Amino acid sequence: MKHEYFSMAKTCGQSFVKYNGDAVRLSRRIPKTVDTVWIGVKKHPEKMRTITTFKDKEGNIIERVFDFADGFVRNRIYQKEVNTIDSDEKVNSTLVKDFKIKKRMLPAYFNIFEDFGDENVPRTVLWTPIKYIANHIAKKKNGETIHSQVSITNMEKPTKEIHTFKEFPHIVNGKIQKSKEKLLQYCVNSLFYIVKPFDRAAKGLKFPKNDSFLAYRALDINDAIEPVTRKFVNERGLKRADIRIFPEYVPKDEDEKLYGAHFDPDKGTINFNIMHRPPSKTRLAGTAAHEAEHGWQYFLKSLIGEAVSDWEYEMYEKFGPTYDENLVKEAKQYDKFITDYVPLTKELKDSGNMNKYRESKLEKSANKAGAKARAKYDREGTPIRDAFPHIPAKFI
Repeated sequence: MKHEYFSMAKTCGQSFVKYNGDAVRLSRRIPKTVDTVWIGVKKHPEKMRTITTFKDKEGNIIERVFDFADGFVRNRIYQKEVNTIDSDEKVNSTLVKDFKIKKRMLPAYFNIFEDFGDENVPRTVLWTPIKYIANHIAKKKNGETIHSQVSITNMEKPTKEIHTFKEFPHIVNGKIQKSKEKLLQYCVNSLFYIVKPFDRAAKGLKFPKNDSFLAYRALDINDAIEPVTRKFVNERGLKRADIRIFPEYVPKDEDEKLYGAHFDPDKGTINFNIMHRPPSKTRLAGTAAHEAEHGWQYFLKSLIGEAVSDWEYEMYEKFGPTYDENLVKEAKQYDKFITDYVPLTKELKDSGNMNKYRESKLEKSANKAGAKARAKYDREGTPIRDAFPHIPAKFI
């Protein structure tokens, strides 16, 4: 039976400060205004729908919450950016993420934040991602418009995600040109970030070869933090070291606010500061490798009986002691580096002695790992970036 929906009521432009509705927000951005629309079905009050839209001070949509009568809540998060390719080309990017959760799961969802607070727990915990779409509209001074799109679909089946890059026929002075559409598509098992060898297609370009980061190229930068860091942790030989990764870490003091990310040897965690988002995928790769290297330094040091923290003692009990001569030599070197290490603090910054931190051998060692990772990420990504030149390189 087909139901006819009709608008029951709506409020537009309500100040967020005065909003007292119960829509569950996932975005951490603070809205300026809220619009609410109630949609009903004649003779079926139980089928009422509510759509709540949160906007910023410019009127741009931050998030939409769809509360329907089907047992689910669906949220759509928006992000807009303007980037330049060069002096001749500007790109307007709109990133959209869709999530859903069963309403009966909401009490458990809220309990997580009651137990752990709103710190370090991603807002999307327990939510199922549905799809991700990034539209990039490039406009050149000569009147040419190029629409490129990156999407991840079929996300409800994480072993069969579909990652797609498209470049549509160009538009010149309002007319669609006869140029062919570019397409790159492949299937990803996002539980392990493996590109499946057979489910792939390429039109107007060659399928990228030898790109060990291909499974991460379509991800939003923030969504890539945990899996990219996990990749470097595992490659550094720390897969069994119980290193936890917090992609939305809330700094506990003024010192921690100075770090974009840091490895905590007390707990064996890699913490990405929620106040400093990675500006590009390349920088993320470098930071992830840098922090994974710190994890290796403290891990190896603990295996020669120099454990200090609880995590280090745990590593020693599980994997130590080591008698490998080369590892012992390397571990002793790291032990000395750590003893001489000058951590970054607000006091150090205010005193103008930042070089004591930057020039420490512990940091220099990790910096080498980060630089190597950045170079590899860019080198292996050259084919796909060249194939889609109108998508800002920071996103790929």
